[in-house]
Amino acid sequence: MELAAPVASEPRYKVHDETGREVVVREHGRNGDRVITLLPDGQLGYPSRLISTEEPFVPLTLAEMRQRLENGPYRGYRIYESKHYLIFAMCSDYFAKGSRTLLENLYSKLTAGLKDRGLEVHETEFPLVAVIFATEREFRAHREVAADVQAYYEIDSNRIFFYETADQGGDNPALALRKPQTVAHEGTHQILSNVGVQPRLAPWPLWLIEGFAEFCSPATTTKKNTVDWAGLGKINALHMATIHDLYDQAALQYNGSGQPPPPRDPTRPLIPQIVRSVDLSPTDYALSWALVHYLANKRKDEFWSYLKLMSKLEPLSTRTPDQQLTDFRLAFPGDPIKLEKAMRTYLGKINFVAPPYYFVMFAQPIPGNMIRRAAMVSQSLSAIDEWIQRITAADGGQPQWQLMPHGTRTSAAQAAEVWMREGQ
Repeated sequence: MELAAPVASEPRYKVHDETGREVVVREHGRNGDRVITLLPDGQLGYPSRLISTEEPFVPLTLAEMRQRLENGPYRGYRIYESKHYLIFAMCSDYFAKGSRTLLENLYSKLTAGLKDRGLEVHETEFPLVAVIFATEREFRAHREVAADVQAYYEIDSNRIFFYETADQGGDNPALALRKPQTVAHEGTHQILSNVGVQPRLAPWPLWLIEGFAEFCSPATTTKKNTVDWAGLGKINALHMATIHDLYDQAALQYNGSGQPPPPRDPTRPLIPQIVRSVDLSPTDYALSWALVHYLANKRKDEFWSYLKLMSKLEPLSTRTPDQQLTDFRLAFPGDPIKLEKAMRTYLGKINFVAPPYYFVMFAQPIPGNMIRRAAMVSQSLSAIDEWIQRITAADGGQPQWQLMPHGTRTSAAQAAEVWMREGQ
């Protein structure tokens, strides 16, 4: 399917890029005197001085982009090309080629699926750049990010970054199980920001940014044991397990220190909280996905119309959390408690391959030359993440934990009880 090329009528200026050469840039967004420009390589610029010009804005070709980057910041990296991507890799050839296939399939099939649902989608103006490090250590040396970040899309540079091999013993085992999905998720952010769906720096609410990216990026393992895109809106078993645990507190079992979170108050609608959120926890990602999945499937016309309106928001414009909630209520009128109940009922009827029950062993050195032990049983990797964060003592040593899968909740709980008794 051929996509229409974008139409660029925004003001253009002459500036000097990071190498000192004079280039023609296009205005990307404006807020008062603040102007952000789009450079020919797809990066965002923050110029202090602008000179208007009538000269055309000409994006770099793939060959031009490759030459500039391989002679600049990614000198010495192996280069893998595809129709839409330039991949600079220090990882294994196998992982680089598999990542190229995943990203290219994601791009071509996702853009086709979005266009089929009535969104105005155009081809990316710029080659999409992915940088793959060999190790987690190299990944974190490039940019300091949170310990649970395995990949990220950098809005300013328009590039995604991830790695192949986790540090020995340093990777959260729950995160390792989610890694293919994480790479596809960040690749989705990059695609949506380049094909006219989500303008960079437009004020989308966080639940929609992350929930829609999760909706668009389910990954699957093929018969050849490679990772591929599962399809737009396919069920995410990890998120389904999280929703189940969040609403059924009996599904979560704890031993030792680290108490479970309080049960959700059914009289307090969850959806307004999520819609107004400016920060999402791991379980909030699952809830955002669940909300998008429900709306996109059961209130289709309203959801895709809402998304079309969101795609028209101007970069650097602002929307407060209260305004975001007003926008949501206008798009999806009705009682939020009934909406949440309908969402839960809808998700409860979906059949999916449930993940195993994980018995989680946690141990951390604490002051007094002691070891604090705790255990948890859950099917939800997100709930496990939040539990580990909650029980890790700030004044303690480096915590260690391990996930042991079990076929039933009973066997996982029994293993947790035995392990806790052994530590007494």
